[in-house]
Amino acid sequence: MISHFTESVVEEAALAWLEALGYSVAHGPEIGCGQPGAERTDWSQVVLEGRLREALTRLNPKVPASAIEEAFRKLTRPHSPSLLATTPCTDCSSKASPSSISVPIARSAATSFG
Repeated sequence: MISHFTESVVEEAALAWLEALGYSVAHGPEIGCGQPGAERTDWSQVVLEGRLREALTRLNPKVPASAIEEAFRKLTRPHSPSLLATTPCTDCSSKASPSSISVPIARSAATSFG
């Protein structure tokens, strides 16, 4: 018997896992544009800029504000329209496609779903 997963099944499992790890979970419509808790001005805005700036500052408390701003700029405005073209691949041949790159997954009780 073949079981089919929908995007929502995978999304809900990932959100439950992240919440169990201590992350706060907010649903898109709650933080979407036009809402009281809006964290984006437009639905095409993928990066939640306020959260990214806060995380950069929290994770790098001794780094000057100018360096935080430079890191923010580099993370949010890539130099190329293709992330694959600018991401170095040190573990694979230049002919490898993203689907042929193997990524080891560590399994433990903390990261398994049922």
